[in-house]
Amino acid sequence: METVVVNRPFETDLEAMVSFCRTMKSREAWPGAVPSYARGSNLVYNVGLRLSAAAMTDIEIDEKLDEVTQSADGSAVFHSTQRVTWPDGHADATTEYLFRPGTDGGPNTLQFTYSYEPPSTKLVKTKALPEFRTGMEKVAGIYLKGLSKVVLVS
Repeated sequence: METVVVNRPFETDLEAMVSFCRTMKSREAWPGAVPSYARGSNLVYNVGLRLSAAAMTDIEIDEKLDEVTQSADGSAVFHSTQRVTWPDGHADATTEYLFRPGTDGGPNTLQFTYSYEPPSTKLVKTKALPEFRTGMEKVAGIYLKGLSKVVLVS
């Protein structure tokens, strides 16, 4: 598994951010995301994969959210599993959303961890895998930036 970790401060109430990140609306912050449907703890959405290191394709993500765990220090975390399907195959991925309260009046922080199976050579040529990973880190950063903006406006 490949893993990218991105951190982003946010000013919104921590519990409100946790709740928002468990909604289909939050997935619209992924670049190129188009919601499909939500049912219980499952979110299904499509994303237009447009990274320079990968073949352009549309993927479908079927995501199952785990329960939120609260810690005594005020932090909260939840995980999800994803089944990612594209025209020539599928892969599995996991996420972790870790929300930490700010200290000394500072902003709260969201740490997003995305672990994914390396894509097939039909999607990404072997020599382009490092560039693909860099692209995934950039996209995850854009996602978190979008989450913080949407929640601030909501």
